[in-house]
Amino acid sequence: MCPAAAPPEGPGADTQPSTRAPAQPEPGFAARPRGRRRSSLALVIVLGIAAIGAGAFFFLRSGTTATPGSLHRPTSTKPPPRLAFAFKVGRVRAVNLSRRSVKKQSAEAAAAIGQRLSVFYDRAFTDPASWKNGVPVDAWNVFAASVRDRAKRDASSFTPATTGVNLASFEVTKSVLRMTVSFDTSAHPQAAFVTVLFRGTGQLVGGEMVQVENAATFLFRPASERWFIAGYPHAKTTVEAGNGSAGAGASASPSAGSSP
Repeated sequence: MCPAAAPPEGPGADTQPSTRAPAQPEPGFAARPRGRRRSSLALVIVLGIAAIGAGAFFFLRSGTTATPGSLHRPTSTKPPPRLAFAFKVGRVRAVNLSRRSVKKQSAEAAAAIGQRLSVFYDRAFTDPASWKNGVPVDAWNVFAASVRDRAKRDASSFTPATTGVNLASFEVTKSVLRMTVSFDTSAHPQAAFVTVLFRGTGQLVGGEMVQVENAATFLFRPASERWFIAGYPHAKTTVEAGNGSAGAGASASPSAGSSP
């Protein structure tokens, strides 16, 4: 056999390029354009920056003590409701003309009288409305009809509201009732003598501190299943400056005798 002829060389030789198969990517790796690779890298960077920012935000927020809505919640300026004044009932004695026990009746009479006086002193002394507008008319109903008008004329003996004292605040410091209740031969209550000790500290509109004191002796009588003040042998209200000297508005009314 003759050897295969060698390809011609030199001028006149066949110059057509030989065809080759295009290069194939290695198994397991897909060919990606360069533009898409750059977009993916930029997206990863943006997401990383966003994650870091969100973490910093929640970290700083957790370090504060404010709760959601606490910075914008309006604070209430409405004052708490005023507590009504009530007397403390101290010693209660009974003058009993019967042979029956009146312990229960004495306690009931003391409670009823204490409640009546508590309402009157609350409206005459501790209710700020009375400092501006005076004692309400119906508050005087604790007095029997026979002495009611006289008690109104002696109002300065029972309240600082009519003395021209401009109170801005008042706090009761001591209040005690002492009673003696008398019973007839049938163990029915007939009368009660009540001694009142009432003290408090107040502040005038101008800022001056004052001491307010009321001392009174009342004669109570029962009528229509209620107790009424039938007389007041002694009643006096004083208002003094904080240093103990008499201040503006100090008052003392003549004692009113008991009504028959």
